[in-house]
Amino acid sequence: MKTWMTAAEIAELRLADLPSTESAVIRLAKREGWRSRTGKARKREGRGGGHEYHISLLPGAAQMEMAAREKAAEWQAPPESAALWERYDRLPATRKKVCEARLNALQTALDMVSTGMTETQAITIAARQHGVSTSTLWGWKRQAQVHRRCDWL
Repeated sequence: MKTWMTAAEIAELRLADLPSTESAVIRLAKREGWRSRTGKARKREGRGGGHEYHISLLPGAAQMEMAAREKAAEWQAPPESAALWERYDRLPATRKKVCEARLNALQTALDMVSTGMTETQAITIAARQHGVSTSTLWGWKRQAQVHRRCDWL
C-alpha cells in the first residue's frame, strides 16, 4: 500500500471523511497543521513540487477504507485465473467429471494432512481410496500447487 500521497492523490481516492478535490485537501492539511507534524509531511521530489503526506495523518475511517480497498484488490482474480476457468468451461461434461474426481482425490489427501497425518501417509491412503497410484496423486498435487487454491479445479 502506498504510504505517502499528494493532496491530488488523496482527493482522487474519494475516501470517507475527506474532501474530494485537491484544493479542499490542501485547505484541510493547512487547517489541521499536517505540514508541521515531524515525519508526517515532506516536500515532493520532482517536477511540480508540492507536498506529500503520510497516510497516518488521514482520519481513521479513511485509513480503514484504504486498507479494505487494498484487501479487495488482493482478492480479485488475476488474468491467468480467468484463462484457467475459460479453459475449464470449454471442456465437455465427461472431462469436467474427471477434473472433479482428481480434485476430490487431492482434497481427500489434504484433509488428512490437516488432521495431523503426514503428507506421504495421506497421499498413500487417498490414492488407494480413489483408485490411482501415489505417483499420479503427487503429480496432480504438483500441478495444482502452481495455481491459487480456488483455481485448482
